[in-house]
Amino acid sequence: MDPLDPSGIEHLLDGTQRMQQHLARAQEELRQLTASGTDPQGAVQVTVDSRGAITRLDISPAVADPDNTEVLAELILVAVSAAYRSLIDRQREQFDPLLRMLASMGRRPV
Repeated sequence: MDPLDPSGIEHLLDGTQRMQQHLARAQEELRQLTASGTDPQGAVQVTVDSRGAITRLDISPAVADPDNTEVLAELILVAVSAAYRSLIDRQREQFDPLLRMLASMGRRPV
């Protein structure tokens, strides 16, 4: 196909516009993404937003012992780490299809 052919340029522009729409949609979906993590005992649950900011922290009264704050602190750290891992996994799941689409577009003949 001749790259200067108007139909070829139109095809390229259409593909570029679709890619921009997919990117805009993916960015919005990523902004709305949240993830949660829980410690192995289920006593502490943490929710983070797409930037990794903690938006919710739930602590079971069973582990809220003022005389044993070290255990509670450890449970919170485990839950936060789990939430961050979950967020990264969800972001990867969200972006993988888009990256595959972009890679396949780069291999198509013009």
